[in-house]
Amino acid sequence: RRFLNVCGLLERSSHVEGDARVWRHAMPLKKYRLDAGWMSSLAQAQSASVFTRAAVHTQDDRYAELAHASIRPLLDDRQPTVLAHIAEGPVPEECPTKPPSLILNGWIYALWGLRDVATGLGLSRAHKMYEDSLTCLLEVLPRYDVGWWTCYSLYPFRLPDLAKIFYHRLHIDQTEMMTRLTSEREFAEAASRWRTYDVPTRRLALVAQKAAFVASGYR
Repeated sequence: RRFLNVCGLLERSSHVEGDARVWRHAMPLKKYRLDAGWMSSLAQAQSASVFTRAAVHTQDDRYAELAHASIRPLLDDRQPTVLAHIAEGPVPEECPTKPPSLILNGWIYALWGLRDVATGLGLSRAHKMYEDSLTCLLEVLPRYDVGWWTCYSLYPFRLPDLAKIFYHRLHIDQTEMMTRLTSEREFAEAASRWRTYDVPTRRLALVAQKAAFVASGYR
């Protein structure tokens, strides 16, 4: 009952745009130069995942429809959309920017939402986007490794957008989970290598780099 109440709160906090149900952020995001009203693949995919679980639990088609409407901005370029296209393939963007920011944790969370909808509700379009974007991520993954730490995003700032300690550790957890879901060795190797980076000397180096990054004004 409490879970379904949360589903109701989630639905009421959204609004309909075309055939999609969307959640828009009321605050601007200075770092990526996004005005208020921006959408996120992370929010869309996690909401779709919630509604998928409600649909599977209750067998109520209304929750399935909500899940479909929530995931639509990740499936094609019709507005509203949170998709970016790079040479390697499609990327659901946590923070849709031009050029694409390619935030790693948000990309992986979006993949999980796509997978949930594809698996739980049998939505073939979600399965195809999951597979296409997964292939893209496997090709791009080495770019997040600077040799001693991971990048939070690949947005072309003057300095690398290194992950805070929390997000570096989240990257490790996420790539370990991707190993379990996909059996792709690239994820296992990345998780193992990135874990070795989390030592005091490199955390101190990170603090120094982040101070310089902020001082640069995100330029």
